[in-house]
Amino acid sequence: RDVVQVPQGSLYPALHRLENRGLLTADWKTSDTGRESKFYRLTPKGRKQLKEEAASWLRLTEAIELILKPAAESLDDYRRNQEESKTLYELLQDHVIPSYYSRNDMGYSSDWVRMAKRSIATLLPRFNSTRMVNEYVAKFYLPATRQWRRFSETGFANARLLADWKAHVRTCWPEVRIRRLDTPSKRITFGADLKFEVAVNLDALRPEDVAVEMVFGRLSANGDQRTASQHRFEADGTLTPAGEHRFVLQLTPDLCGKLEYKLRVYPHHELLTHPLEMGMMVWL
Repeated sequence: RDVVQVPQGSLYPALHRLENRGLLTADWKTSDTGRESKFYRLTPKGRKQLKEEAASWLRLTEAIELILKPAAESLDDYRRNQEESKTLYELLQDHVIPSYYSRNDMGYSSDWVRMAKRSIATLLPRFNSTRMVNEYVAKFYLPATRQWRRFSETGFANARLLADWKAHVRTCWPEVRIRRLDTPSKRITFGADLKFEVAVNLDALRPEDVAVEMVFGRLSANGDQRTASQHRFEADGTLTPAGEHRFVLQLTPDLCGKLEYKLRVYPHHELLTHPLEMGMMVWL
């Protein structure tokens, strides 16, 4: 229920076509509400067709499961490609090709035609120009329009503000440095809290002009952080004797095992179109 919603404008023509094909029969009866309604039931031919369609659907779902079966995240790219290629060839060998060459007395494969029609019916609503245009509008055109309005309002005051801020950041950025203040813990128990403290030399920048983050996660076999997440440090309002700003992060890891993390600082402003558009970053 509520998984597939079929409007009445599509349902009744479909029922009428099934009735014309002898798969359904219908009778007018009084419903529980006291109104005359049309009640449909399967004919013997319809039950046979339903059984065939259910078997075909089962074969299709098994094939889809093979396609969607992901390779282990811990594998490197080479091994993942091998595993996914193997799955694809098994699918072709065991499902697709046998279905194509399973011809009936009329010289064609009814299973293949059924699978092709179902593929068209299920893929077209998702992979079509309407969906593409909607995604372009939602992901690009509307955000660009909103950003233009933010920049252009009050005589382009925000645009000038951001341009001045960017120039200031570019001047100060060569002096930005980050260093660790706390002592790293090499081993903790699951569920334990960790406190990270760093000192950041901002030159003439303010703490709110930068974002200090931890990139945290588990490494794959080739060294990529596939499950990486970002955690933001907060400035605590204190300075080190060297005049650096102190940033603090309290973290309780939700993963166990061997984990890796890196610290970074980059320019931050609420008017930026993309958080990393300045192309400036210092790693620790």
